[in-house]
Amino acid sequence: MENKKHHYVPKVYLRNFSGEDRFIYAFDKISGKSYQVPIDNVCCEDNLYTVWDLNYEKGKLYGTRDLGIEKEFFAKSIEKQLEDTLSYFLDLIRWWWATKSEKPIMNTSIKEKIAQVIVAQILRMPDMQDYNNTMVQSMTGQISEVISSMEAKNRDALLLQLKMIQVENQLNPALSQFNHTFFNKDFFNDFCAAIANNYWTFLCSPNAEFYTCDRPVNLCRHLEDVRPMFLGFTQEGAEVSYTINPCLALTIWDKQHFADKQEEDSTCRIATRKEIAHVNTLRYVCAKRHVFSVGDSFVYANYMYNATKNQ
Repeated sequence: MENKKHHYVPKVYLRNFSGEDRFIYAFDKISGKSYQVPIDNVCCEDNLYTVWDLNYEKGKLYGTRDLGIEKEFFAKSIEKQLEDTLSYFLDLIRWWWATKSEKPIMNTSIKEKIAQVIVAQILRMPDMQDYNNTMVQSMTGQISEVISSMEAKNRDALLLQLKMIQVENQLNPALSQFNHTFFNKDFFNDFCAAIANNYWTFLCSPNAEFYTCDRPVNLCRHLEDVRPMFLGFTQEGAEVSYTINPCLALTIWDKQHFADKQEEDSTCRIATRKEIAHVNTLRYVCAKRHVFSVGDSFVYANYMYNATKNQ
């Protein structure tokens, strides 16, 4: 079966950081080199969202192409919402730059809609499949141990059902991932509400200096040994960072730990040099491999690479 590239970071988002429509500047954390690369070839994996069936031919497993995940769910729903959100922010930053308003630039309703875009990006990452697979295998394994110790008449049937869940989880990791995240409406909506309920601050870089990376939503934990609410993104002491475009960065602060951010909630201001350094350093630290910039300017990435390469 021919492989199909699936982007876990949408191309419409990456184009925000591209001087051209098809290419983007990338810094490679492994080699320490920067280069221009086609957007089609970054932040993607073959068949990441393919849903497999159980048909074999010549020793190979064949599967369907979508089940609505790639073509219907992402392309027509999630990424359309993302495109509208990015367009909204372009208009917003132009308005703010003209007015330099110190008042909140958005209300709760808008925050809730943007939270959906942020949570969608978190949940579509490849490592979510690994996380989900580990959780399912662990839970079904524990339940199997309990059932095995029972004398129930339907014990064998229950164990078979659990085994089928484990096999399905391994053969259809994308479907299992989405059943437990996007298609679990209570989980998804509660995650979005928790993100929207914190303090949001916006920083503007007049010289378009903000990076992004192959893991766009970055998490910085300021407290240890606390309950990791919603994968840690809404835990106490969480700082969640998302660069919307090279000129605008959003930070979401846990309202319990960062009570001092209340006065800045939903406001925008020009970033200091220290804040730009912090945003871009966080991109480098959280990146799997690539950091992206609107131009071939990777001062912070080069500094971090040289500072850590011998460690």
